Amino acid sequence: MEDQESLRAATRASALREAEHRLHRRFDATTGPAAVTKAVAEARSHFDGSRVLAFIPILVERRATDTLDRLNEPRQDRTAPEPDSSAG
Repeated sequence: MEDQESLRAATRASALREAEHRLHRRFDATTGPAAVTKAVAEARSHFDGSRVLAFIPILVERRATDTLDRLNEPRQDRTAPEPDSSAG
């Protein structure tokens, strides 16, 4: 039984490394490697203490992807003047 749990833990660890590697390939150029590493770490910590461990790698990857996608969203320039509503 202990051997099976060790194997599951190793499999999860491998899946998490693979997910992080995919995220680095996808986002390093746009957000930087530090942002990717941070997003993965924050996503992993979100699931600390979870009782069902089988889905943790995919949930971490999805949560980190959402975070990194938000970082890549174009930001509206708040200093641009608002359109003149009286014209027209």
